[in-house]
Amino acid sequence: MLFGLSVSISGFLAEFFNEPLLKAVIRVQALGLIYGALGGVQKAMLTREMEFRKLVIVEIVSVMVSAGTAVTMAFAGFGVWSLVALTLNRDLATIAQLMITCPWYPQLRFSWSEFRVLWKFGAAVLGNDMELYAFSF
Repeated sequence: MLFGLSVSISGFLAEFFNEPLLKAVIRVQALGLIYGALGGVQKAMLTREMEFRKLVIVEIVSVMVSAGTAVTMAFAGFGVWSLVALTLNRDLATIAQLMITCPWYPQLRFSWSEFRVLWKFGAAVLGNDMELYAFSF
């Protein structure tokens, strides 16, 4: 949804700031919203298992790889695209390392028993949030 919103308002923002390049930059940068979430489960699993050393190594390597790419691109004259590459490459490097470090992949299977457990918890959280929202006015 955020990707779609970003793409749809990119033209308006480019016009508002009177910067035509902004439309393309926002659209390319929005790709990170799609694939940036791919390593979320692996990151959560490593956090739950308290594998902080692995997480730190993943982050350090990702920052080094993306910063090296961005600096090289900046010196080569790519301008703002260097910054776009910085964030997109950081996300890609993180995802690649997380999939190697914690080899979990989604499966196409459904379990009613697991769904009921998640639904029971999720419905309680949703009810609580709705109550808080209703009484906040």
